[in-house]
Amino acid sequence: MKKFLNTLFGVLIVIGIVFTIGNASEAITAMNGKVVNLNEAVKSDFDKKAMIKGDIYYVYDQIAVEEVTHTSYGIKTGTDETYFYLIDNYNKDWFDSDSQDYMTIIYSTADKDKAKKLDEMVQAWIEYENACYELIESGNDNAEDFPDIPEATLELDGMIAEYNDDDLVKYRDEYLGEYITDDVDTFVSEHCTDMIIKDIKPSRSKGIFFAGIAITVIGIAGLVISIILGIKAKRNSEELL
Repeated sequence: MKKFLNTLFGVLIVIGIVFTIGNASEAITAMNGKVVNLNEAVKSDFDKKAMIKGDIYYVYDQIAVEEVTHTSYGIKTGTDETYFYLIDNYNKDWFDSDSQDYMTIIYSTADKDKAKKLDEMVQAWIEYENACYELIESGNDNAEDFPDIPEATLELDGMIAEYNDDDLVKYRDEYLGEYITDDVDTFVSEHCTDMIIKDIKPSRSKGIFFAGIAITVIGIAGLVISIILGIKAKRNSEELL
C-alpha cells in the first residue's frame, strides 16, 4: 500500500509540474492583463506577449501547415495539425476610411472548424478581387457593377506570441513577394512583425497553471507525509523488538 501511495504522489508531482511549466508563459500573459484590440492595433502592440481580441476580416491565404506526429513505443498514435494564415488586422470600416495603416500578421490555429472558415473567407476574397479586376480590365468604372465587399469575419480571442521559425518567415516573405509586392523588405518593415497570433486563450492556461501548482503541492505534501509515517512505523516496529 505504501509503495502504491508513493507512486501515486510521485505521478501527481510529475503531472503538476508538466501542467505548471507547460502553461506558465500563457498564464503570466493572462495575469499581466493587457488586451490588444486586433482591429485598432499598431506595430508597437506586437513588441511583447499580450492577449488579443477582435475580428479577423481580411485573409490572404494559408501559408503553411505544421504536422506533429504522436507515437507510443514507436507506433504512430495520431497527428495534430496547426494551420498558419496571413491576415490583415483592419475591419470593414477601414475600406471606407482614408487610412493606409494596417498590420499584416501570421495567425495560427489548430481548430479545423476555424481553418475551414478561414479557407472560405480566402475564397470569398479571391472571387471578389478577381471580379473587380475583370471589371477594371474591361474599362467598366461603374461603381454599381462592382461586387459587394465580403462580409464574413472570424472572432479572435488569442495571444500575441513569439514563434522562432525561419521557415515560417520564409513562407510569409515568399507569398508577399509573389502576390503582394516587389519590395518585400520595405513591406515587412512597415507592416509586419516578428510576433504571431496564436489561437490559444491565456485565461484558460492560467486556470491550468494554478491547477498544476495545486496538484504539485498535493503530491509533495502527500509524499512527505507518507515518508514520515513510514519512518514512524519503522521506529515503532524497532522499539517493539
